[in-house]
This record gives sequence, structure tokens and C-alpha cells, in this order.
Amino acid sequence: MIVLLLIVTSFSTNIQAQEVSIPDPALNAAIREKLAKPAGPLTVQDLRSLINLSASFRGVSSLEGLGAAQNLTTLFLDGNHLTDFTILSGLTSLTSLFLGQNQLTNFTLPDGMTRLTNLCLEANQLASFTLPASLTNLIILNLSYNQLTNLTLPAGLTNLTSLYLFDNQLANLTLPAGLTNLTSVYLTGNRLTSLTLSAAMTSLTTLVLRGNQLTNFSFLRGLTNLSTLNLDYNQLTNLDLPAGLTSLTQLNLEGNQLPSLTLPADLTSLSILSLCCGNHLTDFSFLSRLTRLTSLDLSYNQLTGLTLLTDLASLVTLKLGHNQFASLTLPARLTALISLDLSYNDLTTLTLPVSLASLTSLSLDGNPLLKTFVLSEQLAATGIGR
Repeated sequence: MIVLLLIVTSFSTNIQAQEVSIPDPALNAAIREKLAKPAGPLTVQDLRSLINLSASFRGVSSLEGLGAAQNLTTLFLDGNHLTDFTILSGLTSLTSLFLGQNQLTNFTLPDGMTRLTNLCLEANQLASFTLPASLTNLIILNLSYNQLTNLTLPAGLTNLTSLYLFDNQLANLTLPAGLTNLTSVYLTGNRLTSLTLSAAMTSLTTLVLRGNQLTNFSFLRGLTNLSTLNLDYNQLTNLDLPAGLTSLTQLNLEGNQLPSLTLPADLTSLSILSLCCGNHLTDFSFLSRLTRLTSLDLSYNQLTGLTLLTDLASLVTLKLGHNQFASLTLPARLTALISLDLSYNDLTTLTLPVSLASLTSLSLDGNPLLKTFVLSEQLAATGIGR
């Protein structure tokens, strides 16, 4: 038994002392810096002592030899010239892997990397992507700025909280019902004409769909924790928001083609609303119920009058630029207003009440016919309007 133990110990020692070749000079240098070993051979023992390694933006083009670093938990390889990753099958201890801004055209996660919680592959050249169902510990997945035309995620990603898919080429997307811990989904800059969510995604708080090709959006009931919904720059002609979105604080609808808009009566938490640029709304009666609004953007419409601001006492920012106002008198209850944009209208008269003492920013550019500008003494003292 003692002899066997001595043989095993000797064998293990020999393995630890074996030299590891890291032929890529940039990767070699990064490893040596981390180990504080500028010279001499790199051994298996050296590589196994690595827990965290950063080799970002160093011109790394090969990862040969790094598979010996079996105890690595965090690996930063952003901004290099990598085209392949399958060589790293031995890194089963990894929890965070950053491969953004490389030249990956395909990516296959080696078997055994079940501990991953954070996977970043943004700004590569991926046209397709597949994850194994065993990746149940994954929390953050970033695939932004690739060339994905389709994506199928396994239902087993039950711990996933954040999904980043900015600027791909996805035309449709179905997220599996098993993603019950998902809190944030970012899909800006795709080609989406349809999106399928599950009513079981009750943890969802942020959904960003800016810059897609949605013509309508039927929102699922039950997503009562949603706080941010961004549908800017789609092709919406209709929007049906259900009752129950009592946590929604931000709604962005700019750059669509909405002829009308009806918001549920219980949307009382809304604080940010953007309806600028391209919509065709004429009825703003829903504004009277949104008494917690702090930011309202109605610029780039064809407004000639607006009488529904009397109850918006919480407004801090009001954007009414690029409309067709000839005259405007703001109500006295806008006591919290700090920033007011009235640029590029047809204003000839403007009256700002005494109660707007908090106003610090006022834009009146592009109103060459403005002849009458009634300004309270308090505002005049701050320099507003000069």
C-alpha cells in the first residue's frame, strides 16, 4: 500500500512539473504577468494555480495550452483575434467567460462547463448559436452585435436573469417558458416582426424592443413586475396594454405610427412617457390620469394646442419641440418643471407662470415669430429666456 501511494504521489508530482507550451506570445505574456513569472518554463502546476486571468485587447489569436488551467473561474479574452474556442474543453471550473469583440463565426461550448454563470460573446460574427441544456447555472447571456438570424434557447436555463441580443438579425423569437427568473431582455436593433413570451415570466422587469419591425404588440397579462417597456422605432399601428401593469414606470413609443393610444386606468406608476417622432395621435386624454409623470416627450408631432397638463404636478422634463404651437400658456401647477423644450414651433406668444421657479433650462430656438414672452420675475432673475 505504501509503495502504491509513493507511486501515485510520484506520478502526480511528475504531472505537476510537466512543461506547458503557450505558443501565442500575447497569451504567454498575460499568463506570466499574472503568475509574476517573467522567465523559465511554464508548468502544469503554474497553470493550475490560475484562478482569474485577464488577457483582453492584447492581440491573442490562439489559446493553445490554456486548457491546462483547470482551476480558472474567470477568463477575460475580449478584444482579441480569436476564431476558435473549442480547444478549451478542460476549463470545467469556469463561472465567467468573456469573449466579446473577437472574430468568432461559430461557437460550441465544450462539454462540462456547467458552472458558467456569465457568458459574453458580444461583437463577434456569429450567425448561429446553440447552448447545451445542462447550462442551468447561467445567469447572464450576452450575444449582442452578432449576425444571428435565429436563436433557440433551452428551457433548462432556469437561472437566467439577463439576456442581451442587441443588433442581430432576428426576425422572430420565442423564449421558452422555463425562463421564469428572467428579469431583463434587450432586443434593440433586430428585425423582429413577432416575439413570443410566456405568461410564466413573472420576474420580467425590463423589455427593450427598440428599432425592430413590429406592427402590433399584444402584451401578455400577468407580467405585473414589468417596470420598463421600450418599443421605440417600430412600425406599431396598434398597441393593446392590459390592465395590471401597475409596476410600469417607463413607456417608450417614439417613432411609431400610432393613430390612437389607450392606456389602462391602473397605469398610475408611470413616470416616463415618450410619444415623439412619427406617431399620429390627436387625443391625449389619457394624460390626465398619469399624475406621477416626471418626463413627457411629445416632440415631433403636429400639436397646435395642449390643455391636459394641469394635473401633471410631478413633471420635471417636458419636450414639446417641433410642433405647431402658435401660443402657449403653461398651467401654474407645473411646479416641479426643470427643463422645457419649445424649440421649432410657430410661437408668437408664450406665458410661463410664477410657479415655475424651478425651471433652469428653456429652449426656444426656431421660433422667429415669438413676439410676446411673458416671464415671471422669479424666472427672469435666474437668467431664463436671455
